[in-house]
Amino acid sequence: LIPLRYAASMMTVPALLDTSLPIVIWNTQEAYEVARSYTSDDLLMNHVRQGTQELTNVLLRNRIRFGLESGHYADAPALDRLGEWLAAARAMQSARGLRVGRLGAPFEGMGDFSVDEQRMAHDWGPEVAPLPVDQLAACFNDARTEDAEALVEQDQARFEVAPEVEQEMHVVSARLELAMRRLVAEAELGAFTMNFREIIEAGGVPTLPFLGLNKLLADG
Repeated sequence: LIPLRYAASMMTVPALLDTSLPIVIWNTQEAYEVARSYTSDDLLMNHVRQGTQELTNVLLRNRIRFGLESGHYADAPALDRLGEWLAAARAMQSARGLRVGRLGAPFEGMGDFSVDEQRMAHDWGPEVAPLPVDQLAACFNDARTEDAEALVEQDQARFEVAPEVEQEMHVVSARLELAMRRLVAEAELGAFTMNFREIIEAGGVPTLPFLGLNKLLADG
């Protein structure tokens, strides 16, 4: 929201109460300073702040979350701060409907991994998609060696591969990458996490899919 002059809150509040979009308010004005030549017309054309205060009070009363930035429209630091708010709004919007694959159960006893999944989906947006731990092994077994060898050739062309990385282990990791990509595609995931202990205990894969995970991160 960029009010260009004083705007009474009820001009916009009904629409804001009805939207699911993130809200960022940019409190700015055309005049850079109040100089001796400042007139009543200048006041009318730059009378933004009072409307901003009124609007934010009404939003707070209705428990509507919003971002707020103030500063002159040509002030570089203020624009940088506004950019941070817009990036946060974009991240919030992209999180809605995001499916997060979770291979295995959360780590027992670790509070930072403990999330109320229903509340997260309701308040923020991401939906957890539990994946059976043996699904990775099944996809790994289906991955073709010739496809993995093609990935290895791509890796060798793109990266500086340490000499101690043996070709056989590189092919195994490439097959796991193919398995990871299949999991992501079939479950329509936008993010992924895993319980590495459960994967190790379940067996079925010769190593953990760290190469594939890093390349998925690189792909976004």
